[in-house]
Amino acid sequence: MKVSELFAFSFKEEPKDAESKSNRIMLKGGYIKKVAAGLYSLTPLAYKLLSNISGIIREEMQKIGCQEILLPMMTPAELWKETGRWDIYGKELIRFKDRNEREFCLAPTHEEIVVDLVRYFIKSWRDLPFSLFQIGQKFRDEPRPRFGIIRCKEFVMKDAYSFDRSEEDAEKTYWKFYEAYRRIFERLRLDVIPVQASVGAIGGKFSHEFIFITEYGEDKIMFCSKCSFVSKKEISDFFIDVENCKLSLEEAKTKVDLPRKIPTPETTTVEKLAEYLKIPTSKIIKSLFVKTRSGKYILCLVRGDRFISEDKLSRVLEEDFEIVDEKEVRSIFGAGKGFIGPLKYKGRLIVDRTVLTVGDGVVGADEDDFHFINVVPMRDFHFESVEDISFAEQGDVCPSCREGKLYERTGLELGHVFYLGYKYSKPMDLKFIDKDKNSRYVVMGCYGIGVSRTMAAIFENYGDKSEIKFPFEIAPFKIHIIPVNIKDKDISDVSFDIYHKFENIALIDDRDEVSPGEKFADCDLWGAPIKVVVGKLLKEQGKVEIINRFSGQRYYESVQEVFDRIHFLVEQLLPAFKSS
Repeated sequence: MKVSELFAFSFKEEPKDAESKSNRIMLKGGYIKKVAAGLYSLTPLAYKLLSNISGIIREEMQKIGCQEILLPMMTPAELWKETGRWDIYGKELIRFKDRNEREFCLAPTHEEIVVDLVRYFIKSWRDLPFSLFQIGQKFRDEPRPRFGIIRCKEFVMKDAYSFDRSEEDAEKTYWKFYEAYRRIFERLRLDVIPVQASVGAIGGKFSHEFIFITEYGEDKIMFCSKCSFVSKKEISDFFIDVENCKLSLEEAKTKVDLPRKIPTPETTTVEKLAEYLKIPTSKIIKSLFVKTRSGKYILCLVRGDRFISEDKLSRVLEEDFEIVDEKEVRSIFGAGKGFIGPLKYKGRLIVDRTVLTVGDGVVGADEDDFHFINVVPMRDFHFESVEDISFAEQGDVCPSCREGKLYERTGLELGHVFYLGYKYSKPMDLKFIDKDKNSRYVVMGCYGIGVSRTMAAIFENYGDKSEIKFPFEIAPFKIHIIPVNIKDKDISDVSFDIYHKFENIALIDDRDEVSPGEKFADCDLWGAPIKVVVGKLLKEQGKVEIINRFSGQRYYESVQEVFDRIHFLVEQLLPAFKSS
């Protein structure tokens, strides 16, 4: 394509409101235009890149027999109410009513509506198995959009759904998608790390995220310093020798004085209490009071320097929960949240493993401005089991090798695969008749890739301050031809000869009113992996300069040899990005 005909515009000045490398390059290179917080328009350059990424995803989905569909973005509330997610999903779900006062939402995900599609058609075991996917827009009323298209209210996503006859078959399908995802990110030349993850609002039995490590991510990933252990922070295990802790507590029972209530005025936080008592926060046992979706109240205990993971706690409770508000806490305990504790509590108690390491600690006295000191777990309050409900932290012992220390890095989720099981088929009555004439529920999986977010990750990975070098397979244009002086007939003729030979993958900067410096700057911003410069060298030596922007290698070829050299570079670069 000719630059003079391309809807493409770049800027000399650095964008002032860019929050990340990808956002900065995309704004400066004219790939996107901000419409509102979390909403962006994509120009042809960005859309060509997005389409090329989608093409790779589409190919890999089709390789495993996944068939493409298109589902509506506007979805009726009654489908979401069948699964209960209408009430569970938070404010991120964009809800509205049509002119007939019927409730709808803009889909952030399509589990309900794809089940509604499938249950309309399938009847017998002969109709299974199959998988369906789509690539399209999703919507999430993100409270804090940031980092450009990394975290948006409207985004492009590939979502796929598998339907199997048995759990065994469904697990095989799950791993088939898992491997397809590995191939996709290999072809995109993105180093992603598959990490076991929480099922979150999607639900299901188990899941993996494909994480791209970047400072602009919002996911915390725990790694071991010695072995290959890796996990999302919110579900990451860490090693505590529970049995030795229990032995230490047995010893403490006879050595520590009995609990004593002391005044602790205005110590509503762990930090204030530790400062008032002049003790480390690790000597405090803090209490969190929660209520499950089924209406059960539970008091959860964790060491003062730790935080409860909602994902881990949900897994222990086997249902969703909410933190009880101040008014209700006060009506039950007779004190505010900062002063409640386990000594008088008669209901269900969940104790985190870290509490066993306290020895003797401080707990709330169920009275404002008072705490108990000299509290020994297992002596002064009893519990049936010890659970893992707290976040892993940097410096914890690895749960796998039990030698290395865990360390934390920030990452960005690009893909997520879920084994759903019967999460949606049971509430939506998605059944089939098996060979023995029995009615059985379909077993499901779901699989997402953030396509627009993956595009941002490519800018993060291959971009610099004022340039981007796209992997060959996804580059909007593979070759960028720069005639330094388009008005010179020799330069123009040679440039257009090269262009016409590679017209389907090339971009030629035919602008005559733009300086060579501006042309080179735009070439850097628009990312073609092969740069061809036709200028002074042609006039002086009859040669053309060809640059492999990835290796930095330069070639100086005669007019007769330039086509062969470009062919060679194309063949050299292309197989490298098709090693699936």
